[in-house]
Amino acid sequence: MAIVNNNEYGEISINNSAIEKIVINNLLKMKYAFFPTNKRGKLIMTKGLRTKITDYVGAVEVSEYQGRLFIKIYYIIKFGESITLESNKLFDLIEKDLTNIGLKLPEQIIAKITGVMSKNIAKRELEVVRRNE
Repeated sequence: MAIVNNNEYGEISINNSAIEKIVINNLLKMKYAFFPTNKRGKLIMTKGLRTKITDYVGAVEVSEYQGRLFIKIYYIIKFGESITLESNKLFDLIEKDLTNIGLKLPEQIIAKITGVMSKNIAKRELEVVRRNE
């Protein structure tokens, strides 16, 4: 599936996997606060020393409905970090990169916080939502 954006310069079509890579890159930029997980809240562990962006695809869901973009991100947050502040920083980075490639702002970005990391992982079910209209 691809996201299509029409403007005065023409039509831009971007595949969902490209958008997922943008989101994952921004998530990994904030590795001081976030640990990517899958939908069930299990940490995504990389095998060996080499890590690829595709290892983290389970941490992001990108969908499109009636020309609107919806993004879900799953992660564990480090203990002591502000959930809202750090999530909003991540949302700002994602929105900046999407507008740089010519897409509209996503209709909704949801950060699903599946746990809090200290010595152990404490399971949580928290959501931070940003809606753009």
